[in-house]
Amino acid sequence: MRSDLIYIPDSELDALIQQDTPYLDLTTLGLDIGDEPGSLSFYTREPCVLCCTEEVSRILSKLGLSTAYSLPTGTQIGAGELFFTAEGSVCDLHRAWKICQSLLSHCSGVATKARNMLNRVQEISPAISLTAARAHFPGTKALVTKAVVAGGVIPHRMGLSETVLIYETHIACMGGLDVFLERYPQQKSHFCEKKVFVETTSAETALRCLSVGVDAIQFFQMQPDALAAAVEQVKAVYPHCTIVAAGNLTEENVTEYAATGVDGLVSSAFYRAEPIQMQAQFHTN
Repeated sequence: MRSDLIYIPDSELDALIQQDTPYLDLTTLGLDIGDEPGSLSFYTREPCVLCCTEEVSRILSKLGLSTAYSLPTGTQIGAGELFFTAEGSVCDLHRAWKICQSLLSHCSGVATKARNMLNRVQEISPAISLTAARAHFPGTKALVTKAVVAGGVIPHRMGLSETVLIYETHIACMGGLDVFLERYPQQKSHFCEKKVFVETTSAETALRCLSVGVDAIQFFQMQPDALAAAVEQVKAVYPHCTIVAAGNLTEENVTEYAATGVDGLVSSAFYRAEPIQMQAQFHTN
């Protein structure tokens, strides 16, 4: 999947540099390490799906360094494999080192977890969609979106501006389910270009919402057995209705949820992935 379509703004990369080296590298300055040429290579200590090598190249360029070798985002590599080499002055290589290693480690961790979870879902059925919720750590949206896409997972909602998902709180603010069901047929025209989802934990509520023209259902935080029963009940009446499940999905239980008959799964577990262990090696010329 083409994660290169996701552009990380220069401002975000500049911020990473600024946060780590706000003024200068005091250690290299004090040791009088200057313009001697060298190289910095990255290896992974465990199998993973790479992510953000392109952004690392851009960071290096900003620091006056060059990329000698790089594997692209989305590449599946094994433990101990060389995947990136930078060249330039050893002073600037030290400035870039930890920024780049942390970016690669964290984003590759997210990408790898996404790929692992997707593989488990596709073992049940390739037709089931696995999507990434928007419950990421604030400020990381562009990077983690690139990472989940690198793992083969599609974002669930990029934000509130382009999708329609009606929560129980929306319905409560309208005066309750009966009021919502009465008003919705007239309000649906506001969303004529959108697929309207209602989130619920009840098959009965789902059926009532579908009866007035709601397009799809998102069941939330249901146990797999209860979810399977709800899906069966709804599909018996609306066989072509789209049903997704969200909440509490993890790498450990995703196959159970995939076997419930849903059309899609929504998870935020990717964002809690362990960083991939990576090794950096310096060489001086």
